[in-house]
Amino acid sequence: MVNRKANILVVDDHALFRRGLKDILSECPDVGRIDEAGSGAEALAKFEAGRYDCVLLDIFMPGENGIEVIRRMTAIRADAHCLVLSMYPLEQ
Repeated sequence: MVNRKANILVVDDHALFRRGLKDILSECPDVGRIDEAGSGAEALAKFEAGRYDCVLLDIFMPGENGIEVIRRMTAIRADAHCLVLSMYPLEQ
């Protein structure tokens, strides 16, 4: 059995948050390539071009929101794995 490192795509419209998350993930021994995107459109383009094991995705972004991005990613590849990020209170 070959142990392969996970490739991750970090999607958020805040560059500082993306950088911090990439720094944390780069310390994990099971993580391989970490790419980033600042918008839904950029995320979809990278998702179509690359193979990612997990997409860490902000739910609220300008333009296409995270829900629409997830719909389009799963249409591209049904086995897409997305972890949704949000810092909004439960009421919102």
